[in-house]
Amino acid sequence: MTVLEQEKTVLDASSARMETIFPTYLVTHHWPNVDGLDARLCAYAKAEMARTDGLCSTTTNVGGWHSPKSLGTSSNPDIQALLRRFESLVFETTARTASPDNAKRLETRIDMWCNVNGIQDYNEPHIHRDCTWVGVYYAEVPEDTGPDPRAGALEVFDPRPAAALVPTPGMEFDLTRLVVPQPGLMVLFPSWLTHMVHPFRTQGRRISFASNIKARLA
Repeated sequence: MTVLEQEKTVLDASSARMETIFPTYLVTHHWPNVDGLDARLCAYAKAEMARTDGLCSTTTNVGGWHSPKSLGTSSNPDIQALLRRFESLVFETTARTASPDNAKRLETRIDMWCNVNGIQDYNEPHIHRDCTWVGVYYAEVPEDTGPDPRAGALEVFDPRPAAALVPTPGMEFDLTRLVVPQPGLMVLFPSWLTHMVHPFRTQGRRISFASNIKARLA
């Protein structure tokens, strides 16, 4: 073996172990519109809008309407069906990220509310406190949101902004991810992940149900 061949053998790093650490999960799932559930959820939201004062001063909403965060205790059967969907997705996520046994031991508490956004309404960047997961379910979305791909979209931000200060070839930091709303789409992500909702500039309404989900092992 020549000296050059020996050096190539010594410098061979092809067996190096590579792993992903500090993962950030973004979970999406499309639920079927069983028996017109989405339409009934929208009717419920509109009825609540007519019954309550709407926007709370402590929220991140700019325009639009925000219900009280008490839907998690509602006895309405359609709200209960939606709560079970949130719970099911949390169980599935726990089974994949922890273990099926942990999912069986999981206990959840869900605080849920409704947001109704019209033209030019949006939510400022924020996180959610005192919970494990944030869940969002879209019941109604305008058919035409215009040419802007961000219109009405949920945007989540890279939680490692300082990493962008040191450019690393082949790695990208300080990125964002857009989630385009669709009726029946449910989204789940960690409560500490900064996110916002962009406005759309066309007529119509976006009706969504958001939740703070506390999860613990029994």
